[in-house]
Amino acid sequence: MENHEFLKNWAQRTWTIWGSKLTLNYPTLETEGHKFVDTQFSEPGRESFEFYDGFFDIAQKDSVDLFDIDDKNRIDELKKIDGDTGNLLCFRRRFINTWYPELEGIKESFFADTWVVRNANQKSLLDPNNLQNAELLLEQLLRKENADDYENVDDDIFDDGCDEVHFSAIQWRTETVNGNTWQCYDEYNADDKIAQVLLYPLGDAHYLKLRLYHMNVREYAEFQTLFDKFCQKIKTSIKLEPLHPIAETKLSQLDASRLDMSKAAQEKWKAFDAKVRAAELKGYQNSVPIHIPVPQNNHHKSGMNTTWFILVLIVFVFGLIISGMFKTLHWFTLWEVPLANIMFGLMIANLAVTYFLAKISGRLDKH
Repeated sequence: MENHEFLKNWAQRTWTIWGSKLTLNYPTLETEGHKFVDTQFSEPGRESFEFYDGFFDIAQKDSVDLFDIDDKNRIDELKKIDGDTGNLLCFRRRFINTWYPELEGIKESFFADTWVVRNANQKSLLDPNNLQNAELLLEQLLRKENADDYENVDDDIFDDGCDEVHFSAIQWRTETVNGNTWQCYDEYNADDKIAQVLLYPLGDAHYLKLRLYHMNVREYAEFQTLFDKFCQKIKTSIKLEPLHPIAETKLSQLDASRLDMSKAAQEKWKAFDAKVRAAELKGYQNSVPIHIPVPQNNHHKSGMNTTWFILVLIVFVFGLIISGMFKTLHWFTLWEVPLANIMFGLMIANLAVTYFLAKISGRLDKH
């Protein structure tokens, strides 16, 4: 898997977002979505609402339907919702890249999305706990908006084999990437990990979100391994300069009560998160490997049996030939057939066989 073509041909991408330069490596194979376009402003907060493509009203805990707002009055209406307290949660999901790594003619879908999120309703996002709260709120609102696309965890339906997120915010942690501390968490579909998410603040009210995920429609073990290597290779290449000073507050383990779920769903989430943290559930346990190797002992035994069968068959055939030859000579002796007649008979038989073979091969028809 280390030598897979998908892991070889990579190129560096850079993007300047409000004065912060993001650098990371992406595969050059297959398709690439939106290009990285630098922002005009040197700091966040000066951009127009037109910069974003998604909006939530934090007070109402609901999405803002732009189709209900006249184009001419859209910015003014969004400003009214935002008010003086930054009541409007905005996000821009851009630079969506897609690749299709292949194993023996079978393809999977890998993705890498770059998000920019604005949440001015929280306290400074440079505090890790505030950043965590901001991301949890975004996830809750997205889940509510796409309720029809997600399975309800209260229904105990976790084994349908699709790529929908059943467990989000799993194993919330911090990871050191090139000397910098990012917040990370995983998303699962039943027992299979389908996404890794990385977060970093861009200022008091804005943060960067990288979501690496795959469709998980095949559920082959080799693809799962390749996805882990894909995520790790991207993460080790990430650089963000200049960095904003992060508060020294350490994250504690995420409390399920903050996930805005029912008590029953919280218990299931807690049990699942505990299994992942204890390495009892590493993901992909239900995946089917493409290759099912034959055990070495059985393979060796099967080869030995085949060899012995061929040897016995050869000895048996030779035995029949030699036995036939001796019987034929015995008959010729009893019938007192002269040796010259025997040789002449063999020559005639040889000519007849040769003529027959040439006839059926079509060679005689060419002359």
